[in-house]
Amino acid sequence: MNILLIYATNSSGTLVASELIRDTLQNQKHDVTMKRANQVELADLKAKFDLVILGSCTWGRVIDHRWVQGQLQDHLFELRAKLIKANLLLPGHKFAVFALGDSSYTEFGAAADKLVAMVNDLGGELVAEPLKIDGWFFHQEDNEEKLAAWTKRLAAG
Repeated sequence: MNILLIYATNSSGTLVASELIRDTLQNQKHDVTMKRANQVELADLKAKFDLVILGSCTWGRVIDHRWVQGQLQDHLFELRAKLIKANLLLPGHKFAVFALGDSSYTEFGAAADKLVAMVNDLGGELVAEPLKIDGWFFHQEDNEEKLAAWTKRLAAG
């Protein structure tokens, strides 16, 4: 498979998780292009990849003068706005999403839900259940195992 992996990170957790996804897929002989969300152009998404994987940390942002938890990382938030403005539709394109979060917050892993909504807005098709990872660095070994298993299921089709 030819795969585009788009990620957004603040404290490098989503980067490390994305590198694990990339390495797992490459070990299974898939071609993976990995890009930070702020480096993605519309042409990248218009290209016909067999699969696009979107990953983000779950973050907070100020909306209407108040702090709101459970949001996409800034670069993915900006990419989503760019896609909406361009009215980009990608029917038939296959997607998978994952998000890092912390279950001590009320909106645990809500970035995954926002990414699912983004895929739906694009007219894309989710090929797997969204993965929400709790406390990446606090339980890294267990989380790496969960992420590797999810990635292997993606690769198997």
